[in-house]
Amino acid sequence: MRLVNRLAVILVSVMITSCATVDPYRPDITTDCQLTVVAVEEASPECRRAAIERTKEFDIGYVEFSDQGWLHERGQLTRTLKLLRESEPRDLQIVVFVHGWKHSARFDDLDVTNFRAEVLPAFARRHPGSRTVGIYVGWRGASLSVPGLLQGITFYDRKSTAEHVARGSVRELISHLRAIRNNQARTVSLTLIGHSFGGLILYNAVAESLLDSLVAANNGDSSSARFAKPIVDLVVLLNPAFEASRFEPLFQVAKEGLSKDASSWRYAESQRPIFVSITSEADGATRAAFPIGRTINSIFDHEGWTDQDDRVNSTYAERVEKVANTNTIGHMARYRTHRLTTRISSDRNDPHTELITCSVMLNKLLGEETLFPLWNMYASADVISGHHDIYGKNLWEFISAIPNHQTSLDPICK
Repeated sequence: MRLVNRLAVILVSVMITSCATVDPYRPDITTDCQLTVVAVEEASPECRRAAIERTKEFDIGYVEFSDQGWLHERGQLTRTLKLLRESEPRDLQIVVFVHGWKHSARFDDLDVTNFRAEVLPAFARRHPGSRTVGIYVGWRGASLSVPGLLQGITFYDRKSTAEHVARGSVRELISHLRAIRNNQARTVSLTLIGHSFGGLILYNAVAESLLDSLVAANNGDSSSARFAKPIVDLVVLLNPAFEASRFEPLFQVAKEGLSKDASSWRYAESQRPIFVSITSEADGATRAAFPIGRTINSIFDHEGWTDQDDRVNSTYAERVEKVANTNTIGHMARYRTHRLTTRISSDRNDPHTELITCSVMLNKLLGEETLFPLWNMYASADVISGHHDIYGKNLWEFISAIPNHQTSLDPICK
């Protein structure tokens, strides 16, 4: 017993002394960091604390949130919005990234580094004539500063925090960005990206708007093709870590009225995805660890039979609501629409030896409907090899190309 008590004291002491900072990493809203290189070791102390970074290719604004979803420094939001409203004749391209579990807005955080090195350059290359501005949404993705197994015990804590952040002022940020997109004379594009628990934050923040768009399409002229209007140019989640049950309402409304009969109500040929989720089949965190964590966490939840179940051919453990409450959308065949794989380019002049391609995955609930506005893509391991491996150059070339197909998405999914 004494040994157990001592181990408990040691564990608590380690956790207390290893708590990650609760302070913002980017409190300096007066100094713009001029980055000539993105190498961490060459950045000044002032640059590491700056809320604004500038490079030749793009600018970045950092907006951080507390565990309760409050803005850490309202000046970060104000300064970032001012950055977007700077007098500039070129069109504006805004790319927002919400990081996931175990990450932050620290200057040398892996997600921050890759946002600079991979994500924004891909979008800047896609629109060389536009001004590209990235917005990095920071929150306390790690409650402990020590690596390794101890981080695993923060799953429930950080998931709960992500839900608080989703209900907080991040919605204000997105509302400001949507207003800028919709109310300027020049063309402004807006892409929202969330990874892991950052996908939970982003999805919870925009789900109601997505639902409004789908319901509005359903209430249109029943004699013509319907069109679900995108709420921004692109919403994309990568290895999202939230229960598939949260996606069910959108899925049900989106597939309402689907028909193979060309004379019936259907999505227009120009329908673009209003939502894209990409999950790797090799993502052990969402494929294995998440269901275990949710099974424990939902032990007292009631998931009964519903009209979505096949009671004749399904067992009690296969109830759709039960499976959806313990798994993410990417790992449920019920919601999948596409398969993402790589292929070797046949064009000798193509600078890429491998390109990402997607094929429509036949879904018995959707038939062969290829214009479905909610894309839930299942990626092979050679596209995304794990939960955090989301920074392959070809992946971002693929993602940045999606908003370009304003009238037809056929070229991107063949």
